[in-house]
Amino acid sequence: MSEVVGQLANSPGFKNPEDLLDILRVCFSKPKINRKTIHESAEVIPKSAKDLLNELETGLKELNKGDEVIISRKIRRDGSGSGYEKSEKGGNEIDVLNITKRKIIESKRVSGKNKDAVRDRINAIIEKFTEEDKISDINKELYPNHFGQLKIDEPANPYFNLNKEQFIEKIRKELFPNVEKSGVDKLMLKETIQELEVTTGKETFKINKNEW
Repeated sequence: MSEVVGQLANSPGFKNPEDLLDILRVCFSKPKINRKTIHESAEVIPKSAKDLLNELETGLKELNKGDEVIISRKIRRDGSGSGYEKSEKGGNEIDVLNITKRKIIESKRVSGKNKDAVRDRINAIIEKFTEEDKISDINKELYPNHFGQLKIDEPANPYFNLNKEQFIEKIRKELFPNVEKSGVDKLMLKETIQELEVTTGKETFKINKNEW
């Protein structure tokens, strides 16, 4: 964690460094959600340390491409800017916002042992980009490139030891056919997420929307 934070703090492309201390404070102090504190520079949402690290690492990858990036930040629903006054309420929570490429990345970590954990995280990413209360239509138009990131770090999860081809095949066989009951809507996935980056116990790979 400290190494990632150090790299972020020294990166000129990281556009909300003033939030970093607040983000870390909320993460490790874990205040109650119903009584979450609005800190000095931003309203942030409590996250586990591993979830936060996943977001920071994802953002750092974008920074290393030479892009300008905002990490774990709320932006205004009306698209007027990423600044967020401590007296304001609401807003769209963004895990990683690549300003340069007008790209939003929704980052999820899979810690459950059940295969449904992968399904739930993929559906959560889809919901992020399809529900108005999560990201406003204005912000989706301002940042039209929508990406997902999935990190599976539970060795007992049935997706943990899969490579790219095996992962796609398992999704096709087990989740796409069961969309009405407990699966993933293939068409919605393709229409919503341009690319899903997946990290398993074997490797990190990217799945383009046309590869599903």
